[in-house]
Amino acid sequence: MAQRKVYNKLIRDRIPEIIRAQGRLPAYRVLKADEFRDALKLKLMEEAHELLKAEDPAAVINEVCDVMEVLEAVCAEYGLNADDISETKINKKKDRGGFAKRLFLEYVE
Repeated sequence: MAQRKVYNKLIRDRIPEIIRAQGRLPAYRVLKADEFRDALKLKLMEEAHELLKAEDPAAVINEVCDVMEVLEAVCAEYGLNADDISETKINKKKDRGGFAKRLFLEYVE
């Protein structure tokens, strides 16, 4: 008898098809809009944690791609466009800087 593994997480669109091709039966549902937004945010955290654990360049690339895919879905779900995001990013970098100096704040007195 096959063992059931519970995931309870957002998955990519083709995952059910891939699972079926492996001879297994996926149980999934389509999320409502509010559930989807929450699930996207949790998925972003999941992918960010996986990026944190990645050590070699190939693994880093793979995890960065996953983070970017989730971010693209977040943008689409919230109706954000690339121009608005780019403008906000530029303004924020101008106001607060980037990360080129590798600064690490230890404490403030």
